[in-house]
Formats: sequence, structure tokens, C-alpha cells
Amino acid sequence: MTDISELIARIEAATGPDQELDAEIHLLATKNTIACVADIMAGCELGWEHPAYTASIDAALKLAPEGWDWIIGASAGSKFPVANLGRSYPTNKNVAHEAATPALALCAAALKARNP
Repeated sequence: MTDISELIARIEAATGPDQELDAEIHLLATKNTIACVADIMAGCELGWEHPAYTASIDAALKLAPEGWDWIIGASAGSKFPVANLGRSYPTNKNVAHEAATPALALCAAALKARNP
């Protein structure tokens, strides 16, 4: 299984939607220790579906921890979208990541928020 920090770095480096990243994110998000990326990619060819996390903000939001607020915007001096996830209760916490697309930025931030 891919290390979370390595996966986040790959998401931030991606230039657009990527089915292989989607498969790796799906394995991590579902804590599936039996399947592998190759199995998921082969399943896609057979018509099996998994969320297109890197292509869809709605799918990427499924990764955000319950009760966290989110916003997508821009930061000064950056040409990339920035996704911020945060919560104020029971503890203040904020996670922000930038990437080539809003969905990629949200994926990276949500994975970081799920796995501090």
C-alpha cells in the first residue's frame, strides 16, 4: 500500500484527473488491504466503478472527514487552486493543499485531514 505522504505528493504533482491515483486513493480510503491498484484498474475495464476522486469535487468531498468545513479558493502568488478543510470543535484544526485542479487540491487536503 502507498504511504499517505507519498500519495499526497503525487496528487499535488498531478496535472489532471488520473484513474491510477483514483484507485490508490480508493484503496486507502476504504482501508482495503486485499485488493491492489492493478485489481482495481482491471475492474474498471470490466465496468466496475470507484469514485473519480481526482476528477470530481463531489467525489473528492467523500474523502473529507465528517463535520469538517471546506472551501476552495486561491492564495496570493499561486496560480493553482487551494483547498482548505477545517473544524473548530472539538479542537481547532486546518489543512490546506494546492494542486493543479480543485478536485486534486481537495483530495490532498482531505487525505491529510483523515490521516494527521
